[in-house]
Amino acid sequence: MGHFPHYLVLLLILMIALSETIHTLAPKKAPTERLVPIGSTTALECEPYTSSNVTWYRDKHVIATVEGHKNAILNERKPRGGEERIPEIGFLVIFDVQKEDEGNYYCQRENDSKWGEVFQLKIAYVDEISQNEKIKLEPNVPTLGRSLVLHCPIPKAYPPPKVTWTVNSLPISHISSDYVAFPNGTLIISHFSYHHFGYFECNINNFAGHASTNTFIDSRELVANLGKLPS
Repeated sequence: MGHFPHYLVLLLILMIALSETIHTLAPKKAPTERLVPIGSTTALECEPYTSSNVTWYRDKHVIATVEGHKNAILNERKPRGGEERIPEIGFLVIFDVQKEDEGNYYCQRENDSKWGEVFQLKIAYVDEISQNEKIKLEPNVPTLGRSLVLHCPIPKAYPPPKVTWTVNSLPISHISSDYVAFPNGTLIISHFSYHHFGYFECNINNFAGHASTNTFIDSRELVANLGKLPS
């Protein structure tokens, strides 16, 4: 029992040393968000700029070393659209940005061990709509004079996308006031009529991408449905 305080002191010293080691793996700075479209190119600079070699980290893991004015290419990637000319001034260059590149990026200069700015890399994208996902109608077959609700299958996207609708390739705002569209991808026709048949397409867009899907509302389905009603 007499040795217990001694061991406790040693444990405390070890914990403090470990804590200091962890703290040296990341700067204590608030990150600056950088929103980058998927598939594009971005270049990060270790500021303030010096000619010193620089080590780059992502979420406490070393990912690249910049030697003087020579750029470092993350994972030796190639640009998606062919050759791109990036000035050789010591950038960390990320070609063909992907979702897995998200994270906190920061640099440490070799000459003074100081940290540069922290970048929180966020990826902007719009996923494709699965072939199994279709525009959903409620009810499945329209009824004359009743409301019809169309639901657009919105894929994963960031930032939150804008959803717009067209009918027979025309924006609904150019057709009539019969259509009411909501930001969640819902389109409502309050009183369905024969004027509302045709191709309905929903478009999902943000600055990084686009997706769309369509459906055809056929008058023959309505006629067949009416034929099944009791006389």
